[in-house]
Amino acid sequence: MGRLVSIGEAAKALGVSITTLRRWEASGKLVAEHMAGGHRRYDLAKLKPELFRSEAEA
Repeated sequence: MGRLVSIGEAAKALGVSITTLRRWEASGKLVAEHMAGGHRRYDLAKLKPELFRSEAEA
């Protein structure tokens, strides 16, 4: 497992909004680790901007 980052850091890495990440997670495009307090954490190694870029630009 790579480095886990907050939803804000993941959104910045992908160049999208936090709302977009939440929507992608709800649709199954992304999988977040949910911590004990309910916070989402994303594995930077699994965030591949090229997988999402075309949809984000559309």
